[in-house]
Amino acid sequence: MRSINISLMFGVAALSALLGTGSFIVGFGNFSASAAASISLTGLSLLSVAHAMLALKSQTKKASSQFIALLLYAISAISGTLACSSAGLIPYTMESMQLSFVQSLDYVWRPILICGAISISAYIAAHIHVKQKNKALAQISSASA
Repeated sequence: MRSINISLMFGVAALSALLGTGSFIVGFGNFSASAAASISLTGLSLLSVAHAMLALKSQTKKASSQFIALLLYAISAISGTLACSSAGLIPYTMESMQLSFVQSLDYVWRPILICGAISISAYIAAHIHVKQKNKALAQISSASA
């Protein structure tokens, strides 16, 4: 299950990076229209790499532990993508409603704050989970030696 998690996370990171790059290139002429997609895919790619690196540090191979890591990754990826896409709406809001940056930020600060906090909390929980499992495995191996 650990190798599946790592493969899934790196696969999502690679696919979202390619799609984000494609979205940026296609929308180069009209950045405000493609910013939300480009930024959300870039955010998903970065979150996936961060969770994959965390999964690589994990020494446990128990299915329940890996399922918790996958669940926390899914929560972090979904909420982080929502936060990034909300941030990507700022240029579109500025252009379509003829607002300044601060005025357009007033429309999207709540989803950015809430979804970003959920995403960060899920990553911190995954980090704590991996640390505890690695510490427990180290204690077990030192006790049996």
